[in-house]
Amino acid sequence: MTGDEPTPVVDTTWTVGEVMALPAAQAVLAPLFAQMPISQDEEMQKMIEQMPLNRLSGLGGLDRAMIQQQLVDQVNAAL
Repeated sequence: MTGDEPTPVVDTTWTVGEVMALPAAQAVLAPLFAQMPISQDEEMQKMIEQMPLNRLSGLGGLDRAMIQQQLVDQVNAAL
């Protein structure tokens, strides 16, 4: 049945690409990533898409608490 799929639970081991593949997550993350200067570089975007969320510390001013709060908690709330 459609709609019976379990809701995924995102954690910091997910890659940026895996998270961005979730439509609800795009609305949360796209504005944050758009603010990062490296987001304008296509090669950097490809590299970042393969990175686990917990490896984003230090990139674009993101710290571990922000990753947990904004990149994980807000995404899970949006799912």
